[in-house]
Amino acid sequence: MDEANGVARRVDGRTDRLEVSFLPAVLRWLPLGWGRYWIIELAPDYRYAVIGEPSREYLWVLARARTLSPEDRRAIEARLPVHGYDPKRLVDSPQEKN
Repeated sequence: MDEANGVARRVDGRTDRLEVSFLPAVLRWLPLGWGRYWIIELAPDYRYAVIGEPSREYLWVLARARTLSPEDRRAIEARLPVHGYDPKRLVDSPQEKN
């Protein structure tokens, strides 16, 4: 299993802009170890979150379930252009069963 542990902090007091570090705790004081991420969308029941970054080069959909419902997937893809993302670039990652 692959695992990533990170720490997030708000940027400018905003809850939709985060800086995240995946460095070990002793190195988190370094300014180079923090990446900027945006919470583009959050489902009201927290079943998924759409996360991007300022250059719009990268985008992630983090979900509690292994797959999104077709309705959620279509809705997310329909809203991505509003945020400057190309929905055609959204690629599924295979999820292993536990």
